[in-house]
Amino acid sequence: MEKKSTEGYVYIGEHYDSLGRPIIPNDKKIGLTIDPPSRESSWSKTKSPYLYRHIKSYFVDDMFRVESLLHAILNSRNTNGEWFEDSDDTLVDDFTNFMQIYGGVLYVPELKEESTQVTDQRLVDFAKQMGETVLIRTYMGEDYEVTLTENGLLLFDGQMFDTPNKLYNNGIVKKVKGVRGNSGTNGLSQFKVKSTGKVLGGGNEFGNITLIDGGEHKTFNYDYEYVTYLVKRMVEKVGLDQVVQNNIWVCKNMEDFPDVYLNNYKSAIKNVDGYYVCTWGNKKQKFEMMRKSLELVPELCDELVLKME
Repeated sequence: MEKKSTEGYVYIGEHYDSLGRPIIPNDKKIGLTIDPPSRESSWSKTKSPYLYRHIKSYFVDDMFRVESLLHAILNSRNTNGEWFEDSDDTLVDDFTNFMQIYGGVLYVPELKEESTQVTDQRLVDFAKQMGETVLIRTYMGEDYEVTLTENGLLLFDGQMFDTPNKLYNNGIVKKVKGVRGNSGTNGLSQFKVKSTGKVLGGGNEFGNITLIDGGEHKTFNYDYEYVTYLVKRMVEKVGLDQVVQNNIWVCKNMEDFPDVYLNNYKSAIKNVDGYYVCTWGNKKQKFEMMRKSLELVPELCDELVLKME
C-alpha cells in the first residue's frame, strides 16, 4: 500500500561522545524523518568526537501532527528549537509512553556487531572514587544488581559491559526477554548505589555544596545557582574584565564560548547581569569549577567559604 505524504517517523535523539566521556547537559532532540538511518547519519558526518544518534523512532500516521503534539506537551522543557532538557533522565520514558498511547510502531534497526570496547570514562572516574561498588538497575519493576568493577566496567550475570546502554540492551533486556534490546540510554541516573540508595551521577554521592558569604549560609534550589552567585561576587570584587580573562567558564557574549560549549552545553550557559556563565556538570564538577574560580580571586577568600559536605 502506498504511503500517505504525512506518514513517517518521529524520533528522540541525543549527542554522545565517541570516547565515552560525559556530555552535560544531556538534552534530547525530538524531530521527524522519513528515513531514520539517513537522518541519523547526516548528523554525525563530522571528525568531531561529539556524534549523534537516535534513541528511539516510531512510525506514525501523521509525523507532523505527532511532532507538534510532543513539542507542545514538552514545551516547559524546551531549551532551543527541537531540543529538550533531560536532567532527570525521564524524557525517553515520557516520549515512549506517549508513542505507545498514540499507537506508534517502534522502528527496529538492523542489529550490528559490537565495535571494539571503549570503557565509559564516567564509570572509570566513579570506580576510582568509590572502588568496586554494587549498583541497582530497575527494569520492568524488578531490581537487578550490577557490579561496578575497579576498572570501570559493569558486571552483570557473568558478563562485562563497558557502557550503561550495552548493559541494558545486551545484558538485562536479553536476560529478561531472551533477545537484545534496541533502545536504552547511557545516562548514569538509571543506577542507584545499593548501600546508600543514592542515584549515581546525580551529585548525591559527593555530598552537598556549602557556600557561606560574610557568615551567611547561601541556599539555592538548583546547583547551578551556586556557580552563578559565586561568579557574580567575583565580578563585584575584581570586575568583569579580570574574571573573563582568568576564567574559561565566563564570557561577555554567548558567541565567545568555544563551539564545543555552544553545541553541547548551551542550555547550561546562564545570563548573569548581561554576561554569561557556563554551569555544566554534576555537583562535584560544579564544586571543582567554583573552587578553581575562587582561587583566582584571593580577595574573596576572607569573605567567602566554599566546601563540600
